[in-house]
Amino acid sequence: MKKIIATAAFVAAAAAVTAQTVTSANIVGYNKATTTSGLVIQGTQFLVDDATPGGIFGLDTLAEGSKIYTFDGGYQISELQAGFGGVLFWNQALDLGQATGYFVETDGVYDPVVSGEVDLSDTYTNNLVSGLNLVSSAYPVATSVDSEDLNLPGAEGDKVYTFVGGSYQISTRQAGFGGVLFWTQDLPIGVGQGFWYESVGDVEWVESRPF
Repeated sequence: MKKIIATAAFVAAAAAVTAQTVTSANIVGYNKATTTSGLVIQGTQFLVDDATPGGIFGLDTLAEGSKIYTFDGGYQISELQAGFGGVLFWNQALDLGQATGYFVETDGVYDPVVSGEVDLSDTYTNNLVSGLNLVSSAYPVATSVDSEDLNLPGAEGDKVYTFVGGSYQISTRQAGFGGVLFWTQDLPIGVGQGFWYESVGDVEWVESRPF
């Protein structure tokens, strides 16, 4: 493996069919989506059956009043609220599916566990629109803006914004000597970390499986 997947458990089953052995395997992984007071950008990097806030975070891993923000030309917000009898619920079923980035806003430090099946497809295609896209890598590995596996589209003028410690770091795609394009900063992107991608046009982002 070229890189270490977040924590993973390997589950395999084998069966004999017409005198041949057929083996299927799934990799189930998880990562701690640690929050701090205020906002962090996280992302879903697994295949999950329920990609809503309740399916990803449940009802007891974040404090009442916590909010999740997705972005699709504008923000959509889901808040963890107390209903009848104090029973907690998320008030909107946002889509937090694979390769989606989102803000998590909490009051305090929490360590919810995000888990699911690791995608073993050779590539994953994410359709980016012109302007701002809130995204994450489709695979649960630590990577960086300039990674060949991450394979960001990288047209001249594109930008990546990571949000760490309450402030943004920005990398811009520029043309250097001879017109060769480069990123101004090779920003690290951790496991489970989302980021903004600002694209100069609509484009398919084809990410390669890095393991």
